[in-house]
Amino acid sequence: MDICSSTVATALLFIEIKDATFLKALSNAMLSLWVRWELRAMVVLSLTIQLILINYGNRQKFSGKFSKIKSSLVWVMYLFADWFATVALSTLLRTRKEQITSPLVIFWTPFLLLHLGGPDTITAYSLSDNELWPRHFFGLFFQIGVALYVYVTFWTLTITTLNFLAIPIFIFGITKYAERVWALFKASSTRLRKSMFPVTKCFQLDPIQPFLSPSHRTEKLEEYLNRIGIEEKYKYLHRAFHFFQVFKPLFSDLKLRIYKELSYVFEMESKAEDAFTMVEIELGFLYNQLYTKIPIVLSQTGVILRCICLSFTVSTLIAFLIINGKHCYSKVDIGISYLLMVGAVFLEIYSDILHLSSEYGILWLTSQNNWFFKV
Repeated sequence: MDICSSTVATALLFIEIKDATFLKALSNAMLSLWVRWELRAMVVLSLTIQLILINYGNRQKFSGKFSKIKSSLVWVMYLFADWFATVALSTLLRTRKEQITSPLVIFWTPFLLLHLGGPDTITAYSLSDNELWPRHFFGLFFQIGVALYVYVTFWTLTITTLNFLAIPIFIFGITKYAERVWALFKASSTRLRKSMFPVTKCFQLDPIQPFLSPSHRTEKLEEYLNRIGIEEKYKYLHRAFHFFQVFKPLFSDLKLRIYKELSYVFEMESKAEDAFTMVEIELGFLYNQLYTKIPIVLSQTGVILRCICLSFTVSTLIAFLIINGKHCYSKVDIGISYLLMVGAVFLEIYSDILHLSSEYGILWLTSQNNWFFKV
């Protein structure tokens, strides 16, 4: 099922039914209350769903007593994450200028676009979501167009510094949404198969390329790890990543690559527990590649973009703190605005902590000889 197009369709259908039947049945007092709190409730719920997904989005790769319950929760939140943000944007699209009670409501528009980018811990719930990346790609332009149209339409409502504060958040939201589409594209079956046989050098996280180069074709894995200066306590990650790269074609229904010497994989001296741990880590690498943004974020371009976007959000928060006292906005709207900005900063920092503390993150840091990791 196409989640992207069905989300937009059900959101528009919900708004039509709501306007045609539900709102007409309300009294004037209830209608006024609904109009005042509808968007505010949707924005807060959208942020709440993002907070739930960032914490439980990767729980699918774990098994346990409550794994089915957690998986069901993630599935529901995954569906509602896009739906709530789309309904909120569509509601703004159909709102008349006289119905906007505060300019801060328009300031929230780019945050909805940011929520559509989704948390880093889950970009796809199933493999079929990755195959639908072209429709998510067109959905990206559709949602960006709606958000920009809404913002430009209500730009003249009140021209203040607040209008310009949303621009960095727009850039952040577009970047996050584009990352999601790119992650889906990279995890699609066709692209995944092509990545098995790269024609150019991969980014520095992949230590296999020099290991398999003609000049080092006979070099043992342990000798290679010692040569590039990997500490003993992190060698297990590099071994697991190496084996993951070797056997990755099997996950794409491809034949195993033919190496000059592959027997070392089966001749390593290790206990049964260590072997199962190695397989567990390899499956973790596979999960991250298929269902998360981690391989996209932990790259040179990804790190630069994250630093820029985080600085944009923090700068917007500081600027809002400065100009807030100059305008008489509703305390509720001000509180929601702070909640959205602080929530965006928290989600970004928390995501970075999760990335860097994961096996993939530690592997990336040790492969780069990162100064931060040494500290």
